[in-house]
Amino acid sequence: MIHKIIRHLLLTLFITTMALPATAQRIESGYIFPNDYKNSNDVKSGKGGLFYISGSYRQPLYMRHDSVKGTKMLTATISGKYASLCNKEGIIANNPEEIINIGTMLTYVAPITERWNLVATAGISLNAIPEYIRLQSIAITGGTIFMYRVNKELNIGIGAVVTTAYGEPVIIPTPFITWKRNGKFSIDLNMRGMPELAITTQIDKRTELSITPIAIEGLSAVVNIGNSNKLYTQRIFKSTIGISHKICNGLTLYAQTGYIPYRSVRIQERSHRTFWKELFDTDKRCKFSPSGFVSIGVKYNL
Repeated sequence: MIHKIIRHLLLTLFITTMALPATAQRIESGYIFPNDYKNSNDVKSGKGGLFYISGSYRQPLYMRHDSVKGTKMLTATISGKYASLCNKEGIIANNPEEIINIGTMLTYVAPITERWNLVATAGISLNAIPEYIRLQSIAITGGTIFMYRVNKELNIGIGAVVTTAYGEPVIIPTPFITWKRNGKFSIDLNMRGMPELAITTQIDKRTELSITPIAIEGLSAVVNIGNSNKLYTQRIFKSTIGISHKICNGLTLYAQTGYIPYRSVRIQERSHRTFWKELFDTDKRCKFSPSGFVSIGVKYNL
């Protein structure tokens, strides 16, 4: 009963944010078609798809422009995703039926010199399955990145993020790269967290075609297995082609289809030692076979 109430509250939140005045917001729904699931021993043990609805809401809280150094800015972002894992056969035992990820983040950008900027973030998130929400399901994250503007198109940087998602605080080195080149075919490379590369071109004044060779997304939840809290994570690699159409100023509808070449599952102990030990260890990961997916969404910009 409780998990149904939480699910309805999350969906209500997405709908409500559509009516709020914001600089940018997005709502998207998608479906990954069912495909074979293999355990860490590469043995098929069932099938699983995934339906999701996600949304984000971004609002500047403070902005001050310096004609020499640049602009100071404080921005708040609220994001959330509800996922229903369409599990079948043996994978039901190790994969939750539903996952909820909700988070809020404050981002502060301050110029240090004409080319150097400081980017500081602080946030809190809930990563849980609806029927098992505990204090351990809440993660606190903070980070600092020093960003260097190479030119108008390219920014690079390095920093570190501290998170309690793994139970104990874990410090993770974080590279930062954004590259955006405009033209007949615009290229947008974003490596602020999950990497994404997008190529877009205008078909007409209102319609845009996009190809995304690689985009990485994730889901996570604290689960209880054998009276012990563990972290369940999915990593989803996407290659997509999409089309968007501008309905009016600030309102855009879009649709995507594509290919999921890699979707992995990991269940691990929540400790910094386990995080570093298993970071590049693919032997302990379960995975789904490649599959297709579709999604539709709406973007609103004030």
